[in-house]
Amino acid sequence: MRLAMLMIVVPDLARARDFYRDTLGFTLKSESPSRLVFAQDGADLVIFRGREPAPPVRHGETASTTFVFAVASLDAAMATLRSRGVAFLHDVPAQGEFGRYAAFRDPFGNVLELMERAP
Repeated sequence: MRLAMLMIVVPDLARARDFYRDTLGFTLKSESPSRLVFAQDGADLVIFRGREPAPPVRHGETASTTFVFAVASLDAAMATLRSRGVAFLHDVPAQGEFGRYAAFRDPFGNVLELMERAP
């Protein structure tokens, strides 16, 4: 078994396209009236049209799924995303087993994380 894709469901594909392409800087590979596909190393990020935003979760406390995207410099990536209107869940990045990371929500309540790997 091998990971084929990462999938997110959102109620507004146009807003998702703007956020994931323009705010996060992902490359839009294809789109249709029911889905967007963003090129990612190893497995594409596919966003399908749904009806409602994600239900609220207490990130790190309740069962949920989180996509983690590696960045070379967490501080630089956070500064760039903050300048584009992204609000992080915590003011200071967390330190974990795999490195430093910071979580934020997309416009639909899906939690995403940036991670700077430990050396």
